[in-house]
Amino acid sequence: MSKQTWVSAIVCALTMVVAIARPQRVEAKQKYPPTNTTKSPKESQTNRKNTVPTPPADSSTPSEVTAAESAVTKDQAALNDITEKLRTQFDASPDVTAANAGLKSAVTAYDAERQSLLAALQSKPEYKQALADKQEAQKKVDELHKTEGSSPAAIAEAATASMNAGKVLSQMEADALATDAKAVSLKSDVTAASDKLTAMKKQFNDDLAKDQNWSTAKATLDADQAKLADARKKQST
Repeated sequence: MSKQTWVSAIVCALTMVVAIARPQRVEAKQKYPPTNTTKSPKESQTNRKNTVPTPPADSSTPSEVTAAESAVTKDQAALNDITEKLRTQFDASPDVTAANAGLKSAVTAYDAERQSLLAALQSKPEYKQALADKQEAQKKVDELHKTEGSSPAAIAEAATASMNAGKVLSQMEADALATDAKAVSLKSDVTAASDKLTAMKKQFNDDLAKDQNWSTAKATLDADQAKLADARKKQST
């Protein structure tokens, strides 16, 4: 075989190889198309809608609120404990002890005079009659409630009569006490003793802030209550 014939055969063989390989590359391109990473505007909008919004950085979690609530509860208990200790000391002080004893004595004296006056009043005919009227009116009310078919109007009328009879008795007792000089004086003693003790208790409450332990505990409570309010506000936003 001549040299020229040999070269022609080689060229022909290469041409056939290229022709066979070209469709395979096209087929590969069609089988594995390039991935398109660019999203359409509609897909991007859909993704934005489905994205859960990130909560604000300063929003409080339930655990933060719970911790703040626990702190407030602890502070309140501490403040109550200090207050109770101070109140115990106050009640045991000589001045308060004397004031309580004075009030108790005044009440006892007034009650004794009151019972004496009422016992004398109850023996009078007019009081006995008023008491009988009251009892009879109440008896009628009870009977109407027990009787089937009693009208509401009848029951209301009987109840009003019973109430008015009771007012007559109360007024007679009040008049007896108001016209007795000793009872009036003893009642005045009770009022004065009660007012004195009330003023001492008010002074105690006013002086609480002057105690260092109490004021410190109160300040801590106020601060933690403010933190709790802020945590709840952030959680709700």
